[in-house]
Amino acid sequence: FVRTSKGKVVSRLPLHIRERATADSRSLGVLQPGAVVSLSCKVHGQNVGGNDLWYRLGDGRGGYVAARYVQNLAPVAYCRA
Repeated sequence: FVRTSKGKVVSRLPLHIRERATADSRSLGVLQPGAVVSLSCKVHGQNVGGNDLWYRLGDGRGGYVAARYVQNLAPVAYCRA
């Protein structure tokens, strides 16, 4: 059982879902501004706008989104290594 939290995309432009917690990794798709998504956990990654946290999506497709552009609606735990 994996506990997930919800988050809302607060960017003005579509937000890329990345393969790893860096903007240099491959894009797996995009999330539209205002979308509410499932977040499984958070990790430290590339610094984006002063925030180095990235959320792993919890909807089964995997991938990471920069926490700078996602407002978590409940606490999100760190990913286990």
